[in-house]
Amino acid sequence: MPNNSSLLRRMQSWSRTLLFGGIFFGLWVGGLFGPIEETSAQVRVNRKHTKTSLGPFPKEVQDSAVISPDGRHLAYIKKADGKMQVVLDGKDLPTFDRAAALTFSPDSQQLAYVAGQGAEWFVVLGDQPQNRYSRVGEPVFSPDSKKVAYVALLTDQKRTVVVNNQPAKTWDEIFDGLLVWSPDSGRLAYGVRQGDQWFVVAGDQQYGPYSYLGSATGLVWSADGRLAFSVLEGKQWTLLVDGQKQKTYDNLAQVVFSPDGKRLAYMAQTGQKWRVVLDGQEQTAFDALGEGTLLFSPNGKHLAYTARTGARWCVVVNGVVPKDSYDGVGQMLFSPQGDRLAYVAQTEGRERVVMVSLGPGPPEHKEDRLWDAVGDGSLVFSPNGRRFGYVARSGRARFVIVDGRRKARYDMVGYLTFTPDSRLFVYAATEAGKTFTLVDEAESEARYNEIWLPPGRPLFVDPKKKQIHFIAVEKDTAFLIEEQIE
Repeated sequence: MPNNSSLLRRMQSWSRTLLFGGIFFGLWVGGLFGPIEETSAQVRVNRKHTKTSLGPFPKEVQDSAVISPDGRHLAYIKKADGKMQVVLDGKDLPTFDRAAALTFSPDSQQLAYVAGQGAEWFVVLGDQPQNRYSRVGEPVFSPDSKKVAYVALLTDQKRTVVVNNQPAKTWDEIFDGLLVWSPDSGRLAYGVRQGDQWFVVAGDQQYGPYSYLGSATGLVWSADGRLAFSVLEGKQWTLLVDGQKQKTYDNLAQVVFSPDGKRLAYMAQTGQKWRVVLDGQEQTAFDALGEGTLLFSPNGKHLAYTARTGARWCVVVNGVVPKDSYDGVGQMLFSPQGDRLAYVAQTEGRERVVMVSLGPGPPEHKEDRLWDAVGDGSLVFSPNGRRFGYVARSGRARFVIVDGRRKARYDMVGYLTFTPDSRLFVYAATEAGKTFTLVDEAESEARYNEIWLPPGRPLFVDPKKKQIHFIAVEKDTAFLIEEQIE
């Protein structure tokens, strides 16, 4: 699957998400609520912009393309005389028999990938091949971008974890090939098997032995360096935090720490019921909980998640079960200040945004109007938390809604965000096969075949330069576009 997002592909795609205890629908996304007002036709503006070539970008390589986290670099794999070659910003890198798993470092300054030559596999960092093995896993950079780790298979079928080209102790198996760096980049955590016993390695520490490790919970670091994971004991599961056992349950799922690392929540099953455990205290039991929906507010004061009773879904905030329930519930997003929560709800095949006010009293859920669909992942608060927007669809038309006002209709829209000072909103739209940016309600005169960004990212805004930037495609060539917004 491509590790990228173009406006055209992104807005055409729909997804479905597996849940614990059930299925819930994939969503599109979404105001400060009040009457929805529609604006008039748009104004075109010839904004100043620079255009830097990133080289050829033909259709046949686009499925392998990866964009750097800062949105300024483009890499892909092409065929070259029966072999494979990585191209970075238009520059051809060494040719190998095979190439895969393109991975940029968090600071966007390094590219690593997996390559094969004959029967051997290795990781390439930049244009330098690392040690060769029977097989290697996908490279994983540390948060500070100074280290790269991967799993390697040796000729005797043992596995090892390699960090900066240095192999560690060998094991019979590395659990799910999962490597997780601590937030400070100081420790790498992973699960291992030796014989019929399982262990967790975290830097220089080793926990275990255990009967098995939990894949649904994985290995989760807190901001202050605590490590949580689940283990199987007999027929039940126990969560461990820095090796200290919590209560035992029939099953465990998502584990999350609050942003400051001081609070812990996880999903637990007893019999046929699922519940959230917050700071050691069990909350209300439900028939199912939404996978990946356990969410702390940025200030750590509030916790939200989706839950199902019978066929109906709701959003539970701070342990309070609301009176309203829905056919399905999708994306949830806290405001930066943590005083509001927005989520998407489905009713009879249509979707709306619900805003939750988090004051001193019980959470108050207020519904927006229904749309045919709300854009998947498009909910966005301004940095000051006072403004809100999302993408919606009515019939074939897509549009953004910002501060309760419906903007102009287009074939597709996406990448909605606010400037850091919260004054302006920016997004991209497609009309008549051409894609362009908008600042507030003004369209750019510059038109492109496609606009590409890293997955899940809105348009990049540079407050110092007062620019937005993105990668655009024109006639099978990619360009880095830097566009003035003021």
